[in-house]
Amino acid sequence: MTKNKIGISKKYLRFFVKNIDRRHLIIQGSRRSAKSFSIYKWLYFLSMGKERETNLVVCASFPALQNAIQDFQRACDAIVENNQILGYHYRLPNGSLFQFKSFDDYTKAQGTSCTRLFVEEALNVSEDIITTLSMSCTKQIYFAYNPTKKSHIDKYILPDKSNFLKTTYLDNAFLPPEQIEEFDQIRRLAQSPTATVLQ
Repeated sequence: MTKNKIGISKKYLRFFVKNIDRRHLIIQGSRRSAKSFSIYKWLYFLSMGKERETNLVVCASFPALQNAIQDFQRACDAIVENNQILGYHYRLPNGSLFQFKSFDDYTKAQGTSCTRLFVEEALNVSEDIITTLSMSCTKQIYFAYNPTKKSHIDKYILPDKSNFLKTTYLDNAFLPPEQIEEFDQIRRLAQSPTATVLQ
């Protein structure tokens, strides 16, 4: 899988560019598909422009938030800080901001505003919280989650599904070939009970 100057696979880049003016972007991807990594890289790229912007990353729980912060730091080579005013945050040289928050109740999300919203592990974040945050988001909302059947996120998918992207580990431009082969073997084993067990 080839990368570009932003550092994500072409599949992700095409999706982001094609939906640059869309309100909702939904990515359903398996583990190790680099969906969150790619969203962080893309939001960082957008935030380096002339306008000062605020990106809000939201998780359902504090442990999930800690994982999201670690993923952001790896993706963007950035150190997230914490203080009483901004909470967990990272400020770009141009003044743009990334804030990281977890909410367990929609009333705690009231009054939170942002330019772009990224709902990480979106199926774990309640619909009330998403609705509350959406009202104060001025540009785009990104959802990322692992595959599932039906969810409250489905209502944001356009009828032609043009704002929806489904990805797998094969879309991760950073996975080494031997790990891809390992995942392929696991997949084959899951599909066929008679497949050879990993050595």
